[in-house]
Amino acid sequence: MYVELNSGDLSAAVVDNAAHHELSGHRAGYNGLAWLKSVHRHENLFVPLYAGLNLELYFDGTDTERKRLFEPRSAPMSIRQVDDTTAILYQEPTPHFRVESWTTFQLIAPHSIDFHFRAIPRARTFNGPMGVFWASYIEQPEDLALTFPVIDEHGERWVRHLSPQHGVESTHRFPHDTIDLPASGMHEQYMYASLSKWRLARPYYFGVSNGMMYLFMADTQHPSDDTIVRFTQSPSGGGPRCPAWDFQMIVPEYEIDTPYGISARVVYKPFTSYRDIEDEFAQWQAHRFGTRP
Repeated sequence: MYVELNSGDLSAAVVDNAAHHELSGHRAGYNGLAWLKSVHRHENLFVPLYAGLNLELYFDGTDTERKRLFEPRSAPMSIRQVDDTTAILYQEPTPHFRVESWTTFQLIAPHSIDFHFRAIPRARTFNGPMGVFWASYIEQPEDLALTFPVIDEHGERWVRHLSPQHGVESTHRFPHDTIDLPASGMHEQYMYASLSKWRLARPYYFGVSNGMMYLFMADTQHPSDDTIVRFTQSPSGGGPRCPAWDFQMIVPEYEIDTPYGISARVVYKPFTSYRDIEDEFAQWQAHRFGTRP
């Protein structure tokens, strides 16, 4: 099943894990946004066969069985359309990790998508932390890299980062993030175990595709208890010249039947400047927490 959403400049299709050949050949095993379009660019931002904001895998740093890790892509999902701008993806407890989840997509005029994920682990199946991974497969942007603010001994600055290959220097952390997953080299192909040197200064990154900015902003001020957010990327996750611009949520010490989650906003609009990015983030924070931008 899929539903179409419209608001302001944007239109999108929210899909479950089933194949939808009527949506430019969308394959089974990918959920989230099958396509995202703007009045400023009518082509799909995402690789048509795959998706964006796709609930990709669960991980704990020890399990290496691909079928178990990627069970969010194959376990049944259902969609409920709330209104013309909002849809909710529901997944009953998955076969191995036993995680029940709800994902809400809401288009906000003129050019934003609000994303809310809530998960409840129904059994103690993770051997250590509970990790959740999302992927967005971008259709041949002119620049495969991501740009984000970092902080180090030189202070805070913007950096442009392109992983040299899939699974190398993939994941970027905040300064307070000290979680060390006991992952072998096999896990690097899934990117969550391959850490870069960068420490994130702000909770957002952006990439540019055909003049359009894809800005991802995570709420790190009011996350679920002890939830950690990480940003991840691959230069070829969606195929040749089709990068994956991703993110993760890690719960270091999870409890059964306890909800955990993450909220985020995607902004999709023509790219203008770094200042515009900072303004978008300030406006989102003001909207969420009732403060002035």
